[in-house]
Amino acid sequence: MNQTVTNVAGEGALVDAVKTCWASLFSPRVITYRASRGFTADPAMAVVVEQMLASEQSGVRLPPTPARGSRIISSSKPLSAWAIVVSGKVQPDTYIVDKKTLEVLDVKIGQKAFKIERGPEGCDSDICAELFDESDGAVLDAIGRIVAIARKHGITSSLCGQAPSTNPSFAEHLVRMGITSVSVNPDALAATRRTVAAAERRLLLESARNRT
Repeated sequence: MNQTVTNVAGEGALVDAVKTCWASLFSPRVITYRASRGFTADPAMAVVVEQMLASEQSGVRLPPTPARGSRIISSSKPLSAWAIVVSGKVQPDTYIVDKKTLEVLDVKIGQKAFKIERGPEGCDSDICAELFDESDGAVLDAIGRIVAIARKHGITSSLCGQAPSTNPSFAEHLVRMGITSVSVNPDALAATRRTVAAAERRLLLESARNRT
């Protein structure tokens, strides 16, 4: 909701970053949020300053909710800094875990079209979507392994993001892996349904031929 500033070096830059965080209290997004919930008191903020690690993956554990009972939601493995997840710029992988047994109850793989990493001078550097390919063999292998493990333990799996809507071959890969569900853009719903149905028919035909 409020601004997060990463890769800050030097006292002057630190002071500027704190001011940026304070100023975000009065951004249109925050003002709208406060008004929608009836917050009328003067806004205040304590800015937390932490040493930054050069992480490759980040995560957060969310507490149980009444709807999920004893379950906890653990969202993890965005491409680098967690700030791009909480800002809504990418979708993290989400794992629902039973709090008592630590059994993985559900898995949803998010689409992470870019990442933020530390540049050569210590500042943020955006790695754009063109450098990420969900059809890369290593990506497909990782998704396939996760789906297979989920199926083995009777856990549903889902993939969030635009790739199934914009890449029919990727959608077919997911069907062949046995994924439970995928997210789809509203304007691509009909086309993606046809893609999935065609992939399922091909799988059935292949299975029938293998039995004969």
